[in-house]
Amino acid sequence: MNNINKITFWLFLLIPSTLFLDKIFSSVFIGLLFLLNIHKIFNADSIQRLIKNKVLLFSIIYFLSHAISLLYTNDINDGINSLGIISSFLIIPLIGFSITHSDNSFKINDQYLEKLYYLFIITGIVSMIVCLSNALNAVYFGNGSHAYWFFYRGLAKPLWEIHPIYFAYYLNLMLSILLFHDWKFNASYNTFIKWLVIILTLAFLILLSARTPLIITFGIIVFFLYNKLKIKRSVFILSSIALIIISSIGLFNTNNRFKDLFNENGIFQEDRMQTWKCGLEVAQNNLLIGVPEGDLDHELEKVYRINGHSKGADREYNCHNQYLQQLCYFGIIGLIFFILWLYYVFKTSIKTNQVLQILAISIMIYFSTETLLSVNKGIIFVSYFFTLIAIYEK
Repeated sequence: MNNINKITFWLFLLIPSTLFLDKIFSSVFIGLLFLLNIHKIFNADSIQRLIKNKVLLFSIIYFLSHAISLLYTNDINDGINSLGIISSFLIIPLIGFSITHSDNSFKINDQYLEKLYYLFIITGIVSMIVCLSNALNAVYFGNGSHAYWFFYRGLAKPLWEIHPIYFAYYLNLMLSILLFHDWKFNASYNTFIKWLVIILTLAFLILLSARTPLIITFGIIVFFLYNKLKIKRSVFILSSIALIIISSIGLFNTNNRFKDLFNENGIFQEDRMQTWKCGLEVAQNNLLIGVPEGDLDHELEKVYRINGHSKGADREYNCHNQYLQQLCYFGIIGLIFFILWLYYVFKTSIKTNQVLQILAISIMIYFSTETLLSVNKGIIFVSYFFTLIAIYEK
């Protein structure tokens, strides 16, 4: 590797780890990668071969479809701002594909992934320690509230106030890596350290209390027990049912994030249901061509007001469901396109490894309760790992 290729290698390798930091870091890294490799990106041969990769092609079409929608938006400024945020779906696939196909020494294989895993885990551990140290200091030396600093937004606050849901997504990936990567440790104490980190990650996820990631965490553990420990199917099913019941009782009785799902009469009251109903109403009114980038927020706010969902209107909620968001943006054709893209991602992930397979499935589940592709932290996370899945080589 020459010096530029070495810099490219490390910049690309470090992008996932920067997600624990302020968004400016990942954006700067991606910008530098683009400038360093612009001559490779716009190579005619690279572009021709990229078009044959369905996962990357769908990613680029996703970006271009948003760009085209600006032609008929009413709020061009908001549309351009949103387009800038999702530009990673154009830039990261172009970078990833071009640098791996122009330099034979740069391969996305298990050796590359192991380096990425080590960096990601180290950054994750440091992030958790910083958050826990801050919580301990706030509570025991600053008269802070235990219920705030060891929970959800308060716990994640030191990391540039990263939204706890995205922090939890990254920790889900970290947990999958720790449990499912084939670690080649030379000393037994390394295994002991690995399990200490696993316990720390599980405890932190419980404190963080992001609901969907906790469900994914449970699924990861159950799959690990069945897949790695080779438990008999009957024992596995019974123990899983018991674990679900015990965990549910514990969470709904001790965790405010779960208790808040129901009112004092035990009736489901999560305002996300109201958000989804309003989003579906917007989608039904624009089923053929959808609402363009830049206008959707205004349409949602209008429907929130009409339906008395003042919290959604005041906080400018998106649909909190990526599938519904796609239906709103591009109508039924856009939703079919999106599902087809995810199908190719999942199909391609089967040829990779267990960590990337679990990640692909997890992201599809995350899409059910969050609109990841409207936020920088979610867009870079998804676009980067979709690109890795697409260009992985055994």
